[in-house]
Amino acid sequence: MNILLSSFVHGGIHAISRHSKGYPKPLLIQLLKISNGVSAMAGMLLVILSGDARQQGKIPAIQRAFSECLPEPKV
Repeated sequence: MNILLSSFVHGGIHAISRHSKGYPKPLLIQLLKISNGVSAMAGMLLVILSGDARQQGKIPAIQRAFSECLPEPKV
């Protein structure tokens, strides 16, 4: 099953189809926002692990300033 899943994601017909026909704009926007969200979470983890109290609040401020580039918050 792992072979099939890997083929589906990395080298299957869907990847070939997207490559030849192009990617829809909403999909590219979603991928970019998700990637930015993962980077923001990594930044939060770095702030926590640093133990530097002066860094607290910086990532949420960045998230507010660039909210249009991040996934919608889940409440």
